[in-house]
Amino acid sequence: MEKHRMQQTLIDSAIRVVARDGLVKATTKAIAREAGVNEVYIYRSFKDKEDLLRAALHLEDTRFIQLFLKTLPALQTPDGGWIDESWTLWQTMWEFILSLPEDCVFYARYYHSANFQKYAREQHLEAYAPVVAQLTPAFREGINVPLLLGQVFETMLFFALQVLEGRLPHDEATARLAYRQIYSFIAPHIRTEQEKTGERETTMTAKRKS
Repeated sequence: MEKHRMQQTLIDSAIRVVARDGLVKATTKAIAREAGVNEVYIYRSFKDKEDLLRAALHLEDTRFIQLFLKTLPALQTPDGGWIDESWTLWQTMWEFILSLPEDCVFYARYYHSANFQKYAREQHLEAYAPVVAQLTPAFREGINVPLLLGQVFETMLFFALQVLEGRLPHDEATARLAYRQIYSFIAPHIRTEQEKTGERETTMTAKRKS
């Protein structure tokens, strides 16, 4: 089996083991057994278990970010307001994470672990830099957009786990409940049309004076 295919097989196996058995029980032996290969292949494909789990997280980040950036233009259409447009974006991302239950549980468990803080946080922040760059103009000056996105992430994972673990139904009511929670702490920081107009006028005045 070529190296890339082996890496993908091990990543998929690691995701399943963490989702099913938890992070502590996701040993290299358990992951190799899940993949149906000898444990030595993990060390031929990755530096160690943390390198493998970090690669799995990066894969999940990449999938999510690609879909997010593909869907983001919904927020940039001239028709409708932020509430309607952001609801469209939210629906897409919400259904995406719920369509991959093992991936979602793996992500939540790793994201909330000490391992994430120690081994993967910087990589995670770098991966989301394009998202931050795209969203920053939508918020008022001085807003810590990465921190705000972190809040969104935490809330989304919380509600997704509630659904996947059967404590909340997978229906539109739950989707709207989660959305309202997220929108409530995003809305105060969104630049209004008046603010955007004022900034454009200030820029034009400065150009005329220069």
